[in-house]
Amino acid sequence: MSKEGLGHNWVLAKTADVNAIAQDGGTQGLENDFLKQDDDRVIAHTPIIGGGENTSTTFNTSALDAKENYTFFCSFPGHTFMMRGTLKVEN
Repeated sequence: MSKEGLGHNWVLAKTADVNAIAQDGGTQGLENDFLKQDDDRVIAHTPIIGGGENTSTTFNTSALDAKENYTFFCSFPGHTFMMRGTLKVEN
């Protein structure tokens, strides 16, 4: 499917921030990857892509804290609560 119909992305944030990021991004539209622009709570993200497309992101892992909880998720509306996982940092 197209990104307009059923797109996906990958967003990394502190677990405590995920729901607020998704709520704030829900009104931002596909052109903003359903993320509030310049949101400091977003650690890393990819653009929303559709079927047959691929993407990647790079971020500095040294800024992550092993004592913090991190979640990765899809910010496309309706996906956030089911399409998520945990990123664990080990020293």
